[in-house]
Amino acid sequence: MNDQHLLPYSVLACDIANSSDHRVADQLQLRADFRTIITGCLARLGIDPAPPGLSDEGDGTLGLLPAHVPRDVLVAELPRELAIALGQRNADRLPAYQLRVRLALHHGLAMASGGGWVGHPVNTAARIVNAQAGRLLLSKVPSAHLVLLLSEAMYTDTVAEQLRGLQPDDFAEMSIGPNEKGTGMPIRVCLWGTRRSAPSAEILAAVMRETGAAEAPASPEAPASPEAPASPEAPASPEAPASPEAPASPEAPASPEAPASPEAPGGPGGSEAPESAEPGIGRGIQITGGAVAFGTRSQVITGSVGTINNY
Repeated sequence: MNDQHLLPYSVLACDIANSSDHRVADQLQLRADFRTIITGCLARLGIDPAPPGLSDEGDGTLGLLPAHVPRDVLVAELPRELAIALGQRNADRLPAYQLRVRLALHHGLAMASGGGWVGHPVNTAARIVNAQAGRLLLSKVPSAHLVLLLSEAMYTDTVAEQLRGLQPDDFAEMSIGPNEKGTGMPIRVCLWGTRRSAPSAEILAAVMRETGAAEAPASPEAPASPEAPASPEAPASPEAPASPEAPASPEAPASPEAPASPEAPGGPGGSEAPESAEPGIGRGIQITGGAVAFGTRSQVITGSVGTINNY
C-alpha cells in the first residue's frame, strides 16, 4: 500500500445504542435490521461508500464516503432518511427492543489499509460516536430514534452555512468529557425523532454534569498581599504645667425660704393623663393559617423532561 496516498473523504461512524444489553438472538436481529436500514438509506441518496465499503464494527459500522458526495447532503438528508426508517421499524416494538442509533460525521484526509482505513479523521469519528455525551442524550430522550454528532469541521462547512435548510438553532454545542479519548473535543449534537431538534437546556445541563464536561477548572488562589509595616508611634507631647488655683470667692448669704404655695385642687383621687399609644409601637403582626413567600415565585415543572420540540 506504499503507492497509496491520503485523499479527502467524509467519514461516517454509526453505533447501535445499548446493543450489549440484549440477548444474543436480539443482538443479531438488531444488527441485521441496522445493516438493512443504513445501506438502504445510502442507496436512496445515491451514495456509494468508498472501497472496501462499510466495515462491520460489531454493533455499528464505519465507512469513508468519496469527496464528491456533498457534505450538506450527508448532514441534512442522511439523518432524515435514517430517522424515518428507524421510526417505521420501531413503531410496533416495545421500547426495550427499539433500534436507536448514534451517527457521527467528520471529514479529512485518509487512505484505505487492508480491510479498513487509516488517518486522523477516522480516529476522530470513532471517538465522537463513542463519546458519553451521545449515549446519555439517547438515554434521556426516549422519543429520539437518532442522535447526530458532528465534528466542528463538519458543522462549520454545512450547518453554519445553513445549507439545505440546516439551522444552527437545531444543534447544541457540547464537548467530549474528561477520562475519554478526545477529551475536550468540541462536538455539535442534534436529536431526530419525527423532526430535527436541539436537546433542551435541562437535558444538556444534566448530560454535561454526568460527563464532567461542565466542570470548570478551579482558579488558582491569589497570593495574599503582604501586610503593610506598622507606622511608628508619634512621641508623646510633654505635659503643660498646671496653672495656679484661683482664690475661692466668699460665700453669699443664704436667701430666706419662700413660703410653700398651696396645692392646686384636684378631682377626686386625682386625674391621670391617658397613656399615649403610637401606631406600631409594641405591637406585632401575627400571621396564621398560611405561609408567606418572598422573592420570585416558585415554578413546578411537570411532564417528561427533554421531549423533542416539534416544529
